[in-house]
Amino acid sequence: MKASKILVIFILMACSVIGSNAQNPNTKRVAIKVGADLGLTKGMSTSSLLDFQTDKTSTKSFGLDFGYKFWAKKSMSFDVNIGVGYKMIDNKLGIENVDYSYEASPDADVDHNSYDRYNAVAEINQTIDTRSLAVPIYLSYNIRCAKWLSFHLDAGAQINYIMSSTITNSTAEIDTYGVFSEYDDLMIDADWLDNFGHRSVNTVSNSEAAVNNLNCSLLLGGGFEIRLAKPLWLDLGVRYNEGFSNLFQNQYSRNSIYSSENAPITYTVEDGEVVKPLTRYLTKSKLSGLSLRAALVFRF
Repeated sequence: MKASKILVIFILMACSVIGSNAQNPNTKRVAIKVGADLGLTKGMSTSSLLDFQTDKTSTKSFGLDFGYKFWAKKSMSFDVNIGVGYKMIDNKLGIENVDYSYEASPDADVDHNSYDRYNAVAEINQTIDTRSLAVPIYLSYNIRCAKWLSFHLDAGAQINYIMSSTITNSTAEIDTYGVFSEYDDLMIDADWLDNFGHRSVNTVSNSEAAVNNLNCSLLLGGGFEIRLAKPLWLDLGVRYNEGFSNLFQNQYSRNSIYSSENAPITYTVEDGEVVKPLTRYLTKSKLSGLSLRAALVFRF
């Protein structure tokens, strides 16, 4: 795992300088950290009921952390930290070349006849923007190497409260025809009836993706601080998150995804084509990834 290798490197670098560069412990107890995180890897671990051809997640966040040094001895110390931040998660999901059929209900026909509706989906692409309030709680193990340099390793958890998850873009291409059993299995693909034929669809029935409002993740990290000028330090490092719970709510089972209610694109005369949020087909959607972190630290 890339994150584990990076943390090992930080540990080895820190341990190598303990003996020869021991300093008096930092007497500054309080730290205020203003920083930002930028995702370096895919920010979510996913699995789904559909075969996604596009499955991308990017993350970024900024926030304010407060730290207190509760133990110090020679060049080593421990800080306890809590923060609050604003996290942005952007998902791009897409499927291609999906064929399915279902028994359409009478509200899917202008004459209220039941029939079998056949769909050939060329593609569906969606962009989902999720915004959350992030609260990291973690311990930092610090090693002071020089008056101007120190290393730290972090471990804790991060709680995310989802404030919104909006489908900002949704496009689809579909070819449809109907087979009417009461007319000796007559096949109709005329575009003047029940929206058969080829269609481009650019709307969704619900602009909000269904989410679990609270989720928690393991937080690991490491980095180094460089003193710029008293009491200001520059903190550069990495953070790794591994989610414990799913971000998006899975709302279907594998046996029910191709029905008149649950298929990726459904139709009624009143509503026309409705493209379902692709997040509903995710069986796993846990935040997971490595981020680059940069912060200004004020120590008092």
